[in-house]
Formats: sequence, C-alpha cells, structure tokens
Amino acid sequence: SPPNPSSMLSSLYSLHSPLQKISHNLAHPYLLSSLSNLQSLSKELNILDVGCATGENTITLLNDILPHLHSKTTVHLNDLPSNDWKILKANISSSSLPLNFSYLPKSFYEPLQPHNTVDLCVSYVAGHWLKPPYPYSDTVLCQEVNNFNKEEWEVKAN
Repeated sequence: SPPNPSSMLSSLYSLHSPLQKISHNLAHPYLLSSLSNLQSLSKELNILDVGCATGENTITLLNDILPHLHSKTTVHLNDLPSNDWKILKANISSSSLPLNFSYLPKSFYEPLQPHNTVDLCVSYVAGHWLKPPYPYSDTVLCQEVNNFNKEEWEVKAN
C-alpha cells in the first residue's frame, strides 16, 4: 500500500524536534517566571500549546515544568487537522503525565479557546509560519538558529 503522508510528516517532525528544543531552552527562564506569576491563581490552570505536532517537545516541556504546575492543570493541544492525532494521543498517553488534555485539530488562524480562558500559551514550533518582518524585534526563530529546512518552510508559508 502507498505510504501514509500523515505518518511520513510525523516522522519528519520527530526527526527535527531536537532542533526545536533550542526554542524551549531559550524561553525557559521566561516560562518559569510566567508560571511563578500564575501560582497565585487558585483556579484550574489552562495551558495552550499551538503547533504541538506529535507531542515530543510538548512532553519534554511539561515534564520540565511539572513541579511548577497546579494540581488541576489542563493542557490544550493544537495543530492542523492533518496532524497525526493518533500518534500524538499515543505519545501523550504513554507519557503518564498527571494532567488533563484536550485536542484542538484546527488552524491557529481561527479562535482556539473562548476569550480569557487560557492562562499560558506556548508556541515554540509554530513560528516558522511567520513571514519577515517578524512581529517581535528580539525574537529568535528556530529557522534562524539552523537553516537546514529554511527554504522548505518558506515555501510552505507562502
């Protein structure tokens, strides 16, 4: 049978997700600062991860910040409907993270959550869809750190 394009894309994400870890490392101090500011909230904490792919970086991130999270935390995972959601759900399930998860298969160009319901939004790996000039002058995108797939990302962004 012909190869499944969705599975092939998942394999590419998994292969290149270590490159995206650079973004996690750069943002880590800011993320911890944001989480410490959210500790005063007594309600459930809602985190939105935009561009979660198959979850490798999401799981790494959540394991890293788990000691800083409320006992009642829900992580909303977003990616395009064409994402390999079966692999994402299997990866999340096998991670045994003690958190609640919801899945949002839609474009981040449309509303992902109701207004004022997200406490923390992370999007380390969706930045490659932005076109120059970037909206933030001090932003470092993963394609600026490593040009391995820059041309391919630019074609997809147009």
